[in-house]
Amino acid sequence: MTRRGASFALWVAIALGIVPAVVTGHISPFAGFGPGFGLEIESLNFLPPEVCLVVFLLGIAVCVFLRRFVLMPLLLPWLALAFYPAERLTDKLPSAWEAQEKLYENQKLSLESAELPNINSLRDRIGGITYTDTGLFRFERDELLDELGGISKTIGEWDNTGNQRAKKIAAQINALKPKIVQANAHIRLIDKALRDLAIASRFSFGLANKVVGEKLKQGRNKVVRHRDALESKRRALRVELSTLQKARSRSEGALAELRNLDARIQTYLWASDAYKAWQVSMVYKVLCLAVLVALLWTFPLTSPVYLLLLGASLIGALLYAEGALSYRLWLIVQFLMLCFGLRIARLLVQENGPLLLRQSGSFLLKSFRKTMIFYLPFLMLLVAGLAASWQVNRLIDAHLYSLDIMADADPKAPRRHNIDRAVSAYFDEQEQAAFGMLDSLDAQAKSSPKAVAAAIMSFYETEVPETLPDIEPEMAPPGCSGFLPWVFQTASCAETSVKEPLNEAYADKREAERERLDRTTQGYAELAGTGAANLVDIAREDLSSTFHDMETAVKKQLGVIYAVVDIYAWVSWFVLILVVIKSLMYIFARVFFGAQANGERVIQFELESEPRQAGRVRDVPDRLDLTPEMGEVMYVTKRYDFANAPPDEVTPQARRAFFSRFLRGAWHMNRIWTGARVVGAAPYRRLPADEHIVVWTLKPGDAVIFSWKQFVGMSDRIGIRTRYSWQLASLVFGRMLYVVACVDPDAPGDGTLLLSARGSDGTDGEESPSNSPDQLLAWQTTTRFEMHAKLSFRNVYRSGVQIRAFGKELAVMHSNVQRQRSGAARFLTCFFLPV
Repeated sequence: MTRRGASFALWVAIALGIVPAVVTGHISPFAGFGPGFGLEIESLNFLPPEVCLVVFLLGIAVCVFLRRFVLMPLLLPWLALAFYPAERLTDKLPSAWEAQEKLYENQKLSLESAELPNINSLRDRIGGITYTDTGLFRFERDELLDELGGISKTIGEWDNTGNQRAKKIAAQINALKPKIVQANAHIRLIDKALRDLAIASRFSFGLANKVVGEKLKQGRNKVVRHRDALESKRRALRVELSTLQKARSRSEGALAELRNLDARIQTYLWASDAYKAWQVSMVYKVLCLAVLVALLWTFPLTSPVYLLLLGASLIGALLYAEGALSYRLWLIVQFLMLCFGLRIARLLVQENGPLLLRQSGSFLLKSFRKTMIFYLPFLMLLVAGLAASWQVNRLIDAHLYSLDIMADADPKAPRRHNIDRAVSAYFDEQEQAAFGMLDSLDAQAKSSPKAVAAAIMSFYETEVPETLPDIEPEMAPPGCSGFLPWVFQTASCAETSVKEPLNEAYADKREAERERLDRTTQGYAELAGTGAANLVDIAREDLSSTFHDMETAVKKQLGVIYAVVDIYAWVSWFVLILVVIKSLMYIFARVFFGAQANGERVIQFELESEPRQAGRVRDVPDRLDLTPEMGEVMYVTKRYDFANAPPDEVTPQARRAFFSRFLRGAWHMNRIWTGARVVGAAPYRRLPADEHIVVWTLKPGDAVIFSWKQFVGMSDRIGIRTRYSWQLASLVFGRMLYVVACVDPDAPGDGTLLLSARGSDGTDGEESPSNSPDQLLAWQTTTRFEMHAKLSFRNVYRSGVQIRAFGKELAVMHSNVQRQRSGAARFLTCFFLPV
């Protein structure tokens, strides 16, 4: 393999190492912001780790062979893929809302669990938490351990022995109650006997019953002492039982706290693992971004290396990634926008940096101040547009949160989270209502397959509305058909475009689930005949599955709507940023070049101190003859017929300037051999009175900018290339895409370029007129221009500029009927783009 082939293979390997990041959208600096709501890459099948490691080692070997050690770090993504799966390298940090949902889910599972968390296991898991501050949760490990110790101590106050002791005390108290009652009964009998004895003693003068009375009093005192002893014992037992009951109550609360702590620790562990995975993915993202910047700095967007990367990413997104197709393709589009933005940033620095660095700081500061003064109207429009967008968002929120289904929404949470939560809450309520209906069936109905099936279908038909407006009347589309309503009722049509597909998705899924549920319930009789489990439990699972599927369908349709909104938002923001940069640079260019011109402040596309060797330019007003001096072979656009030249269609340099040539009808051309003669005559074309042909002879190394609109033909020595420019000069000229005709410096002879014009000026190179850039027919890439324009608010926004070539430098003007472009006012409409 040659060194050139090895270098190309190395760059291809470097580019393909970032394919997983491109397919998943992870390479974007904004990846990870906003929930996917069902639109995400579920899995990605990439090359086996062994293959990735081999590619990395081979790449290192090629770097050593080529002595290009600086490229070795760009192979690190392959090393990462050798040790981590592609999904792990593109993990995203969950949002705070997702973290709270995870905590709520873990708490629910912990409360429903029949097993009690083990304290020693919890202590070990606390010690295993790597990150205590993940941006999702923040806690102190020592505080968790202290909390666990307190719970453990509280639980230790109550065990099985305490439970048995409480039961024994309760039995003793219950046994003492009849004895105390019996003692009180004895006391009452003795008291009655003493009263009777007192009455009898009145008639016997107290002599007959004195001994009996003493004995009764002694017996009563003995019974009272016995009763008091029983009551004292009962009070003591009640105090001990109360103490045990308090300990039991504290223990039960501690058990609830223990379950809650278990759920929190599980969530902290999940957040710590997610944070660790996110750190790994961020390192991979930085590596991939570095590779992408290196690729875009080294190669243009149309290079084979970049096209191979894009093709591999498309194939990977379509064939090797699982997830929503629209979302996968949108990620590729997002990647293209990122590449385009990085390329523009590079061109801004590379093409304008040298010119600006040659200027004095005071001049640049003065020019910038004047630019910002002229830019004030655009700034006010920008602020007004952003304020209008913010107000529209407020109105959307106000309308959204007024819906009944959004009654429990949290205004502080993101809008999409609230919508997602409202959808989940609605279907949870439907599920619980269905379970309540099944529980309310009597015992006979629960054992009857027909009764259970009929109850399910009756509930589904009556409680699951057929359309979304039956759930929430505000979900009815306002109606919009045809083109005119989009012009006069844009807001209503936009609302319809969102609500109609959502209603259709709900109605279709509702009908599909009804049919599935009907088929499922018809099989209950067979299940009952085979002695299956409780039919009510089976019905619960079927209903739960039904509501889950409907909830998923609604959320996926919402995800599609969110994706469309995101695409529009991304594109509109991207366009707005470009418009802001372009309009700001246009006004700066007017100020910059409007100052007194000097050798360091001229308009020039290729920054060379002196123009290259100038070719020859001549104007042909009546008849154009194609002679061998122009070139052995001429390629002529099919719009022009030449006498004595039978059509011979070819496609010269098919990959060069493809789109602009195709749009202008200059991709296919007719080939004319100037030496071949038909009936002894050379090929020629007679020109109408209002048409001229400019014949530009290019010397080896010359490069001329022209437009396909005026293109007539070229010789075989002419090479075509396209140049995309963000120079200040390009903005003054009003366009950023240029077609360049050039002749290789090592070419054996001159090249010829034929252009159509309505009269021409500046062909002799002695005197160049001052005119609008729209009148430029062609000019050398090294031609220097000075700009003539009035610097005032009205002229900057309403008037264009004029330019004039320096000295004898070649810049051909022609009488273009196109209206001269206005000034900065042409950017005004772009600032009304809603975002």
